[in-house]
Amino acid sequence: MESAANEGVTLVQFFGAAGVAAVVAGVFGLLTLLINRYWSKKDEKSGKLKEIQDSIQKMDEQLAAHIEADDERYAVMCRTRILRFADELINEPKHLHTKGQFDQTLSDITDYDLYCSAHPKFKNELTLRSAEIIRNIYDECAREHKFL
Repeated sequence: MESAANEGVTLVQFFGAAGVAAVVAGVFGLLTLLINRYWSKKDEKSGKLKEIQDSIQKMDEQLAAHIEADDERYAVMCRTRILRFADELINEPKHLHTKGQFDQTLSDITDYDLYCSAHPKFKNELTLRSAEIIRNIYDECAREHKFL
């Protein structure tokens, strides 16, 4: 026990007052380094999280743009089918079409009108007369049983 006490005294004597201060400063320096490294890692993770969140937001915006473009493309396809079918009915006086063809076109008219009501800047007046023609001839075919 005596030798341990002697060793402790020798270390204090060896380091002296300035040596102890240097050891304490070293310990605090090491602690500061570890704390800074911890916060640096945490900031790095936070930065990566922000990158991921930004990336997800960008993908959401791109997806919304694609959905909007697809919806508009579908409306244009409906409009094309409506106009084509009305032209067929006008140019074919006997109206030789199946009920299924009329039903599909009437469904296109409904989808097109819904899209137009949700998108007021989209041109709607292009099919108004055609839709009226299709409905009138449908009613006539239904009344007179003239479907193919």
